[in-house]
Amino acid sequence: MARPFGSADAKRVIEWHHNIIEKLNNIVSSVDEYRTKVKEASDMLVAQEVIRVLADIPIEEINRNKQGFRVKALKNYGYRTIADIATASVYSITSVHGISEDKAYQIKKAVNDIVSKTRQGAKIKLSLDNRSKEATSLVNALYKYRRSQLIVDDSRKLLDENKQAIDYAVEDLNVATGSLKWLFSSKVKKQKATEAYSILTNLIDGTYGHEAKTQISSADIIDRSLNSEAWHDFSMNSVRFFNDLEDINPGVLGNDDSMYGLPENLAREIQEECFFPEGLLCELRRYQEWGVKYALHQE
Repeated sequence: MARPFGSADAKRVIEWHHNIIEKLNNIVSSVDEYRTKVKEASDMLVAQEVIRVLADIPIEEINRNKQGFRVKALKNYGYRTIADIATASVYSITSVHGISEDKAYQIKKAVNDIVSKTRQGAKIKLSLDNRSKEATSLVNALYKYRRSQLIVDDSRKLLDENKQAIDYAVEDLNVATGSLKWLFSSKVKKQKATEAYSILTNLIDGTYGHEAKTQISSADIIDRSLNSEAWHDFSMNSVRFFNDLEDINPGVLGNDDSMYGLPENLAREIQEECFFPEGLLCELRRYQEWGVKYALHQE
């Protein structure tokens, strides 16, 4: 038997479904958002490492190629290291007595070349001994990324199985959201709206509504995860954190040689080697898994 309902009921049901679908879509896209946060946080740590290295390089290095820059004048203005110049603007450098705008651009170019080479060799380290603000941001982003993966598939499945039916039902129910629309609707449209209302309310009260609420609640818990929870998980599953980081930002941990110095054909054969780690009591880093595959391939 169809439930009696009014325009307020129809609006409430439609709004509920729109809200749930929006939240489920947000869950599905959350993995990409957390990946972006991991990339940004790890890049920030790399930038800090670069600045730390540059701070140990004396400013005299800009004249390595005998370009004749006025190092003494720069030092008199407080520029002592390459890091000082790297973080300065062209305008600031031009304010140094005796350095023209053209020379300032040349100095910045020379320094940028040094920064680029330093960045290529810069690697970050994550450890329980270093819980700086930046490291914590990275660990927290990795933690949320890994946990979000566990609910994304279920949320996507809910959408795939129900969204089309919901969209059709919402379209049929729209005529019941206003008194005039309902008054001038045909008997067929009113019947469809009644059936749609029944479909949508049954979804709310049934498995779909329950599972959707569960996924949304889980996503909210992940989003509000504490830094302490992330660090605890890191202490227990650090290899998973490293593997995810290597996947999202290759080379940031120093494992950027995907072929480990081997010829391309041999490296491809090793990569395709079958390996079943189910019996292992630990999780392997990628270079460790590569080593196992190499051993199997070479018999």
